[in-house]
Amino acid sequence: MSDDPRMPGLFGPLLLDFWNQKYIESGRDNREMSVPDAVFRHSWAGSCARRIQYEMQNYSGEREFDLPVRAPADRWRLEMGTLVHDYWQAALTACLPEATIEHVTSHPIDDAHTAGHGDALINHPQLGRVAVELKTRNGFGYKQDIGANKYEDAEGPSVAAKRQGALNALAEDADWLVILHISLEAVGPNQLPGQHKGDNYSPLRMTAEWWYSKEEYTPWATHELQRVSFIKKIIDNKELAPRHVPELMPSGARIVDVNKSQWYLEENNEVVSIGQLWNGRFCSYCPYVNACMEDG
Repeated sequence: MSDDPRMPGLFGPLLLDFWNQKYIESGRDNREMSVPDAVFRHSWAGSCARRIQYEMQNYSGEREFDLPVRAPADRWRLEMGTLVHDYWQAALTACLPEATIEHVTSHPIDDAHTAGHGDALINHPQLGRVAVELKTRNGFGYKQDIGANKYEDAEGPSVAAKRQGALNALAEDADWLVILHISLEAVGPNQLPGQHKGDNYSPLRMTAEWWYSKEEYTPWATHELQRVSFIKKIIDNKELAPRHVPELMPSGARIVDVNKSQWYLEENNEVVSIGQLWNGRFCSYCPYVNACMEDG
């Protein structure tokens, strides 16, 4: 007798294969833009500039990439997030019938435009127009977001979430951007930060939100639109966008070693600063990593 899992198994793979085929048939692997002929999807916001270039070229059909096939486990992860979105939106409309759900957002960009979906827009009698951006998080990521165990280490929403939310909020001229995180795993009461520690009934065990005023979020959206315009011009000129991720790297820094996700900042032809993203794992999560290494 052994407690090791039987591999490859019988019933689990049978059900997973059935579900995976239904997912593929649904067409959810290839979502269309919310605005026809848009050149940039808001969910790409905050990404490495080089990756955004590849996303734009791939979507327009300008360039063919040998992308990894999405694994069933990855589709399952995405589907769990979609199910939470659906439940949350049903609950929101039941509590706030005036809320607008999954509204289309867009910005003009040079001679083109962007496209996105806002999760919710609420006209609040005291707070004004509130744009909500919902993100589901795994247990580990959510604990990092809220600073579980150590309140001072709370990381908050990602750069991508802030910029995507800002683009959607600015398109609706919202007074507030709210980024709402829902954890797929409950946090233990004794792991909660600050005054919430030990509170079994604290909402922070499952959900957290961050509020940003128009003055705070507008620069994020403005800078992202400027980046998109810059990248679009690079594509038109048949050049390569820099490997740079806003707010995770100093301005002017470039990723020079994709295998280690290592960046350098040079001044007067001298390296003045060196760093790594995600302990060297950042680039490995990019589906375009092979093309990026080949292009140099």
